Amino acid sequence: TEKSTTLDETVSKLSNTEQQLTEKSTTLDETESKLSNTESKLSNTESKLSNTDHQLAEKKAESNNLRLDLEAIKSSTSFYVINKIFRWVDRNFPINTKRREPIRLSAKGLFILRTQGFKGLSSSYKERRKIRKFNSPKDERPNPNKKIPLEDNFVCGIDSDLNSKISENNRTILIRGWCYHKDLKIKNLFLIFDDQEQKISNFGFPRLDILSSEGHPNSAKSGFWKIITLPKMNESVDITIRVVFKNYEQLKHKLTTLQIKKAVYS
Repeated sequence: TEKSTTLDETVSKLSNTEQQLTEKSTTLDETESKLSNTESKLSNTESKLSNTDHQLAEKKAESNNLRLDLEAIKSSTSFYVINKIFRWVDRNFPINTKRREPIRLSAKGLFILRTQGFKGLSSSYKERRKIRKFNSPKDERPNPNKKIPLEDNFVCGIDSDLNSKISENNRTILIRGWCYHKDLKIKNLFLIFDDQEQKISNFGFPRLDILSSEGHPNSAKSGFWKIITLPKMNESVDITIRVVFKNYEQLKHKLTTLQIKKAVYS
């Protein structure tokens, strides 16, 4: 009876062991399946990395080719000539000025002609004419035959009160100021006082303060100065500036009237 009981226990233990082995075998199969999936994912990742490296190499080679092409363009004669032309245009036809407007309109017209053809260019021109006609009343439309006086676009000023610095004993004075014309370039300046006229040689100095306040590009180099000696007989002297433009037009502008203080003797 004891042997029969021991045999039953042994059989039961063997049955449990077989069950455990079966469970472990199942776990191993699942682990192998997971490892297989992981290896497949790693393989896909390595393939993607390889493709990425290949694309990066192609982009790098393309970037190097573009850099070489850009250097070749910059060192070419045509690029040098075109760059010179654009710099000349920017210097002589500044942006946001009346002189620049025809160039801007021409560039815009060429762009419309290239993208939309003659029909698009004609439509754009007609639309612009309608807008200008609508926004400009008949009485306020610009008359191309009407000549604007030079004085209207001439701006001038002096930096200090000169009357406080002049007297009978001190008739030598520094006149310092600025002047420019909104449409024309100035060629020469002259000071007129007591029937005398003296050329202002010191002209064209940078005046960033005037450029900041006026906002016009012609005011950037509008500074001038001149030392003069006033006549002894007069008690007041009118100081006038005469301006000669590069197109040889001229104008006169009164700067100030100097009151010469009498000397006080004790």
